Amino acid sequence: MAVFIEKMDAPEAASTSYAMGSGDVFRGSLGTGQSDWIKVTLVAGQSYAFAAMGLGALGSGVVDGRLVLRDASGRALYGDEDSGPGLSAIFTYVPQTGGTFFLDVSSHRSGAAGGYAVSVTSGTMASLGPEAGAGALLREGAAWGPAGQGTTLTWGFRAPGAAFDANGDPAPFAALTSAQQGAVFKVLAAYSEVAGVKFQQVAPGGTTTQATLLVGAYTSTTDGAGAFANLPGSRDAGSVDGDVWLNNDSVSTTWLPRGSYAHFAILHEFGHALGLDHPGDYNAGPGQVITYATHAQFFQDSTQYTVMSYFDAWATEPNAPRKKPDTLMMYDILALQKLYGANAAAHAGNSTYGFNCNVGGPYDFKVNKMPLLCIWDGSGIDTIDLSGFGQNQKIDLVAGRFSDVAGYRGNLSIAVGVWIENAVGGMGSDLILGNGLGNRLVGRGGDDTLDGGLGNDLLTGGRGADVFVFDKGEGSDWITDFDNALDVLDLDAALWGGVALSHSEIVARFAQMRNGHVVLDFGAQELHLMGLFSVSGLESHLRSDYG
Repeated sequence: MAVFIEKMDAPEAASTSYAMGSGDVFRGSLGTGQSDWIKVTLVAGQSYAFAAMGLGALGSGVVDGRLVLRDASGRALYGDEDSGPGLSAIFTYVPQTGGTFFLDVSSHRSGAAGGYAVSVTSGTMASLGPEAGAGALLREGAAWGPAGQGTTLTWGFRAPGAAFDANGDPAPFAALTSAQQGAVFKVLAAYSEVAGVKFQQVAPGGTTTQATLLVGAYTSTTDGAGAFANLPGSRDAGSVDGDVWLNNDSVSTTWLPRGSYAHFAILHEFGHALGLDHPGDYNAGPGQVITYATHAQFFQDSTQYTVMSYFDAWATEPNAPRKKPDTLMMYDILALQKLYGANAAAHAGNSTYGFNCNVGGPYDFKVNKMPLLCIWDGSGIDTIDLSGFGQNQKIDLVAGRFSDVAGYRGNLSIAVGVWIENAVGGMGSDLILGNGLGNRLVGRGGDDTLDGGLGNDLLTGGRGADVFVFDKGEGSDWITDFDNALDVLDLDAALWGGVALSHSEIVARFAQMRNGHVVLDFGAQELHLMGLFSVSGLESHLRSDYG
C-alpha cells in the first residue's frame, strides 16, 4: 500500500497531478467549499471499493464527506455521502470500460473543511488504514474538551437507585461486585496509559451520584445488550452523559480477566464514554443479529484493530487467538490521542515486552501465553522479546503493523507513533523486520530471516541457518555471527546498480578485509560480517536478484 500526501492544493479539475491506484491511500485537506480531484486508473469489469473518511477530531477532519467517481471527461458516474460510518462516504463500483477516472472529494455540508483520506481497494470491501480507521471511530462533538488537549474526569461507582436497561425500560439495579470494580480500575488505567485523560474517583471505597462518569449495573434478559454507555456531553453530575451500565446477565460478576468478554465489555463501554463509537453503523438491540458479513463497512472492522468493534479478531485474521483483546488496540489508541493527546510518559524507560518483561500486565508473555494486544510506548530503548516461544514467529518493528506471536497471526501490533528499537526471536524459524532506527535484532534458535530495514543495524542470527537481508537505501549493518557454513546473505542487486553479476563477481568487487573481519563495501552502504575472517567460500552463501 502506498500513501500519497497532498503537498500543493489538488485542483478541482482533470488537470490534477495527483494519482493513486488500487490498494493506495491519498491524504489531503479541503478548504471551505473546496473540492479535490485525484486521478485513478481502473480495469474494466473489476469491482472496486472506494472510501473517503475525515481525519482528525472535532472539526479538524472533513465532516459528512462526499466522494464522486468521474470518468475521463469529468462526468459523474457514481457517488456517496453517508453510507459509511459516521456519515462518511463508502461505495463499490464496477467500471464497464477501463482507463482513467477521477475521484472528487468534497463535503456535503456547506462550509465544511479539514483533512481527509481516500482509499481504493480491489473487491467489494473498503480498506481503511490507521488514520482513516481512527476517523471511523470519531463522531462530531463527542469529546470532553478541545481536540488534542488532555482532561481530568471525575468518576465513581453509582449509588443504589433507579436503573434502566439499554432500551430505557426499568430494570433491577445492582452495585458492582469487587471483581467488577477491579476490572474498572484496570480499564481506566488502560485509557490513561495511552492518552491524556486522567480519572479522579469520587468517594473512593464507596458509591456516589456526584461524578461525571458513573458506573452501575442492572439485569435484563431482553434488552439485547451486554452493557451500554453514553457518549460525552455535560459534565454535570445529574447528566447521563458518559455513564456506563453493565448488564449482569452478560457481564460476569466474578471472572473478568483481560481477554475475557466481561473485561472487554467494560473496555468497550468506556470507549463510548470517552467519545469513541462503533466502526460501523450498528448497535445491539432485541432480536438483532449483527455479523461481520452483513454489517462491517470496511475490512478492518474487528477487534484485531479496535475494541469498539462487535466482530472478533478472527473475522479479519482467521489465525488470531480465540479471545477478546487484552488492551486497547491500534485504531482506538490513535483515535483517543486525536481527542486527548498522547501520554508520552507511559513506559518512558527502557521497556521490554514479552519475556523478561519489566512492564507487567498483559505484556508479560510468561503469564499471557496467548496475547492479543497493541503496544503504546512513550520513549526509551525498548525491546520485544519472544524468546520463550517455540513456534515460527514474525516480529515487525514498524509502527502501525502487526506481528505473529506464539503460533498466531496478527496478534501483536505497535501503535502509530511508537518506536521499538530491539527484537529477540524464539526457538522457531522467525522473520524479524526492523524499522527506521538502528535496531538490534536477535534470531536465537531456528532458521531465521533478519532484515534491519532503514538505519544502521546490529544483527545476530543465533543457532541455525539464518538469512540476512540487505537492501539498497537501508543503511549499514553489522552481523555479529555470520556462519560461512550455514548462513546466507540476501543482497539487493540495486546495491551495485542492478546489473547482472555472478556471486563470485560480487565477492571480488565488493568484499574486503577490514579491521580483522569481512566487509562488503557498496559505497554508501557497508555490510560488516564481524565473525568472518576470510572471504573464501563466501560466494556460496550469497543470494541476489539474479540467483
